[in-house]
This record gives sequence, structure tokens and C-alpha cells, in this order.
Amino acid sequence: MKPIKFDFANATFAKNQPEYMPLPAWTDGNQVVSGWSLTWRERIHVLINGVLWIRQMTFGQPLQPLRPQALSPFPKMPIVANDNTLRGPTGKEINSNREAVSVLGGASKQEPLDE
Repeated sequence: MKPIKFDFANATFAKNQPEYMPLPAWTDGNQVVSGWSLTWRERIHVLINGVLWIRQMTFGQPLQPLRPQALSPFPKMPIVANDNTLRGPTGKEINSNREAVSVLGGASKQEPLDE
């Protein structure tokens, strides 16, 4: 599995920590959302076995809640971003009503993170 870059990402965790993979994520200060791409082998394994294992490093601290999900948690409708700008479903800033109509229904571009 590899973390993916996605349009709503507003932070990258472990960016300058070579012992960890950089983790593109969206955060509002209370929660962090990241996306992961599975290899074909991993996809087949999950399909056949129906199990996904999660290892979370706690470094001796209390376990924090996790919520794995298959569907994107990001809205398909425009949202107001942290910087008070109106953004469409791909995270693109909307500057006019015409632009709002053109971005509604766009798909979020997701690319695997380069190693």
C-alpha cells in the first residue's frame, strides 16, 4: 500500500523524516484523512479474504480512534475550505457561479505517491 496525493490534501506528515513515508493528508486540527492505493496483489487478497490489517504506532500513548472506509469522505458538493474560500469536489477554488456549475461533478484526481 502507498499513500496517495489528492486534491483536498492540505498537509504532508513526515515530509522531512526519511525513516517514514511522507503522508499527504487533509486535516482540520481535530481529524486527519489520508488515502491509500493498494497494489493488484493487495486488492485480490482483500477481495478473497475480506480482511484488511491495520498497524498503528502508538509510541506508548493511548490508542486513537480509527475509521477505515472505502468511500471518499469528501463531499461532491462545494465546501468552504479552511481559508474561507469556496471549493469544488476536486478542491479547486470557485470564483463565480459559472465556475461553480463547471466543477460540480468533477472527479478528484488521485495519484500514487512517488517513492
